[in-house]
Amino acid sequence: MGMDKKEVLDRARAEGSDEGEKWVEGKGYEYGAIGFGAMYIIVMIFNWVTGQDNYLPMALFFAFLGAQEYGKYRASGDKGHRANTILTLIASVGFLACYVIRVLGIHA
Repeated sequence: MGMDKKEVLDRARAEGSDEGEKWVEGKGYEYGAIGFGAMYIIVMIFNWVTGQDNYLPMALFFAFLGAQEYGKYRASGDKGHRANTILTLIASVGFLACYVIRVLGIHA
């Protein structure tokens, strides 16, 4: 089912895609993910030191992971990525709900 290098290059040329542009875009996403991860860790530590909850950073983190998994699923059709998309987005919505409940002061 895999394509050889010539097939991949021929297909890319036919689609008008530029491998250099894709590489640059991929590097942008890579460094964006690193920056997001670093800021996530800083915020989590700050919240832990100051006694705050981490519902909002966790919601954002799982939304980020879910979006990544969705992109992988769309590109590959892999059921594992689909399952990861669903699970991470459920976690994101759950953490967001906890954050909203806390901010609004809603108690059971």
